[in-house]
Amino acid sequence: MEPPQRPTLDGRKVLIVEDDFLEADDMRDAVESIGGVVVGPALSVDTALGLLERGLPDVALLDVLVFRMSSVSIAERLTQLHVPFVVVTAYPRERLPPPLDTGPYVRKPYWRKQLTDALRRAIASTSH
Repeated sequence: MEPPQRPTLDGRKVLIVEDDFLEADDMRDAVESIGGVVVGPALSVDTALGLLERGLPDVALLDVLVFRMSSVSIAERLTQLHVPFVVVTAYPRERLPPPLDTGPYVRKPYWRKQLTDALRRAIASTSH
């Protein structure tokens, strides 16, 4: 049996963009369980973009649709700012529009380990 992994986010800020309160709360709990600090959750595209103007997160978790609005503009802004993101959605990967189709992807419903592993990969992608 493998020993449990130690927290790896070491206080890094994670922006959560999710309009379902229960899912956002589960994501918050997962982020905090591996040492991350949650920014948000942002329940709308405008809120997420506003949070980005106030300070940069180290990584983001993005749902594809937030109250029926596409999160493409958030992904574009994160890309401009060189902030990695993980797409967390029920949509199949092959149906994601650019730039949502470029990074780590977690399909809902997910296991917590899938989410935390994707966050670790996203953070590691900026360490090179």
